Amino acid sequence: MRRRHRHLTLGRSGASACWDSRALTESDNTSITSWTDRAASLSATTAGFAPVVRRNIQGGQPIVRFPSTSTPPLVTGNVSVTANKTSATIVGVASSTQATTNNYPTIVNSRITGSSANARCYLALRTSKVESGGRRTSANSYQFVQSPGTIGNSVFCVASGVWDWGNAALWSYLSGAGAARSGGFQTTGSTDNTASPISLGASDGGSEFLIGDIGLVAFIETTSSPLRRRFEHAAAYSFKLACA
Repeated sequence: MRRRHRHLTLGRSGASACWDSRALTESDNTSITSWTDRAASLSATTAGFAPVVRRNIQGGQPIVRFPSTSTPPLVTGNVSVTANKTSATIVGVASSTQATTNNYPTIVNSRITGSSANARCYLALRTSKVESGGRRTSANSYQFVQSPGTIGNSVFCVASGVWDWGNAALWSYLSGAGAARSGGFQTTGSTDNTASPISLGASDGGSEFLIGDIGLVAFIETTSSPLRRRFEHAAAYSFKLACA
């Protein structure tokens, strides 16, 4: 069982991209300017004031800490993880020092190329909730849904979102408990454009900063509840968190 959980959180069982802080070898309080995912070798980088690795933080594991709004996100180049897709699931492990505010502490953001305001999908800790949202295409309006339950400031959780663009549906989950967007999610069909950057710790437009920590971000090209649950429980197991 232990081996299976490690296997999943390293992104080898269905993930199209998986940034896992447990694979980082830097010593405590070391700045990092790049973080490579374990599924597709996608490098998220920054040329600015870098986040730091902190060791033995949650469940004895290292995490990536974004200490302030002066810390820019780690951003990939244009990648096809969410481009022209009908579905996506994102599972993350994170905490925010401002989770209970009305700001957008963004764990991960994938935007439509050419417009920093057009988030294709994002996952954030906002107003004590896990919030997932975005746009299906650049022509659609921005929409979101928040999870049931609450999360406090500086408290780690398993945060998940499911985007079923093909069937116009959207869900958000906090530690396995979820809520769907009332009335569906925009129009049906696959997303537009061929590639877009993925940013960890804020939007790649340099806003909606996470002041907090990230342990895991996994993209899965599916709406499968069993696979989402496997990743959520693997993440919870790895970082010693509760998950329904």
